[in-house]
Amino acid sequence: MAISVALTLVLLSAGVGLAGAPTDQVQRSVDEVLKVTRSQPDSAARRAELRRMASGLFDFEETAKRAPGPHWQQRTSAEREEFVKLFTDLLLQDAARETGAGESTT
Repeated sequence: MAISVALTLVLLSAGVGLAGAPTDQVQRSVDEVLKVTRSQPDSAARRAELRRMASGLFDFEETAKRAPGPHWQQRTSAEREEFVKLFTDLLLQDAARETGAGESTT
């Protein structure tokens, strides 16, 4: 009984320790984005910086590949490339609108 209680406490404390790392990473990322949006006026340079930051956090290409499901394989390389660009632009524009980070990220 004591062993199972100790094992449960160890597993629970390990889970709590791991839960902090992703949350901390998200918080640091949000803080960095807010720092840029608060310190720079809306400009092409600011939008480029926000795009660079977002590209380091999200795999837009993989997300775009998954969005159309089985239809992705039926598309040509040119169509796939265009879709990834348009899909990325759409997600970034939506994020900018939702966060107040700017009118557009393109």
